[in-house]
Amino acid sequence: MSTEAGYFGTDETNLAENKTRKENNMKAPQITRTFTTTRATILGLDTINAEPMNKDIDLAGHFESEDKIIKAAKKLIETEDFKVCKLVRCEEITELRGMSVQKFLENSEVIPDKATNDNQ
Repeated sequence: MSTEAGYFGTDETNLAENKTRKENNMKAPQITRTFTTTRATILGLDTINAEPMNKDIDLAGHFESEDKIIKAAKKLIETEDFKVCKLVRCEEITELRGMSVQKFLENSEVIPDKATNDNQ
């Protein structure tokens, strides 16, 4: 078996390959946040066709009662053509969500610093 550098590769070649592998395997920095959402099925009335129908919606946050879910659903989906009637079912979902820092910078808005505004 030959022990020439060309057979096994030079140390410089191996270092370059390892560096490339590390760069490809490294994950981009992430912004993460744990969200709680309430997934609800709402029974409503289609006023055009006079037919009942269910709509599935996702509401941000935790709700203490069915009445509060109904109130939030009315703000979100009730129109002249669809009237919210009753909560059919709901479930609370907690999940960790994230996005790359680059994507966050591209899609986020700058919020004025509260401490700076209070001191002026």
